[in-house]
Amino acid sequence: MSTAYHDVQHALGLLDHVCREKAEQYRALELLRLDAMTLCLSPKIDSGDTKAILVAVKIMERHTRRNAQTLARVRRWRERKRQQWVALGSD
Repeated sequence: MSTAYHDVQHALGLLDHVCREKAEQYRALELLRLDAMTLCLSPKIDSGDTKAILVAVKIMERHTRRNAQTLARVRRWRERKRQQWVALGSD
């Protein structure tokens, strides 16, 4: 294959890596924000404020969804890498 092809593939790989890194940073920031919100609600939760408790439950649900999405992405990535290695071995 040509050098141009390899150069383009390399550039696309770098771009993919940068995009994934940025997305991961965003997800981490969102999780930190959710944690901060929960921490701010703690005094009201401890005093039994029902509205604060309901908000905290919604925050926890969002936190759980975010973590599940991240885990699913990691699993898909691992499976793609495994398939690439299998394909390399069969050539």
